[in-house]
Amino acid sequence: MTIAGSYLLGMLWTLAVVDWWPGSRADAVLVGTVSAFAVSAGTAIWAFAAISLRRMLVGFALAVAMLGTLVLTGR
Repeated sequence: MTIAGSYLLGMLWTLAVVDWWPGSRADAVLVGTVSAFAVSAGTAIWAFAAISLRRMLVGFALAVAMLGTLVLTGR
C-alpha cells in the first residue's frame, strides 16, 4: 500500500503542478517532477507514522480526492 499510495500521490502531484504552474510548460514539468520526490517521501513517512490503518487510508483518500479534483478541473 505504501508504494502504490506514494506513487499515486506523486503522480497526481506532478499532474496538478503541470496544470496549474503559472510559468512555462517546461518549468512546470521540471518543478512537478522534482517536487514529486518530496511528496512521495512524505507519503511514505506519513503511512508509517499513522496511528491506525483507517486514519492512513482516510488521509490517502482525501489527498487523492483533492489532487484528483485539481487535475480534473485543470486550467
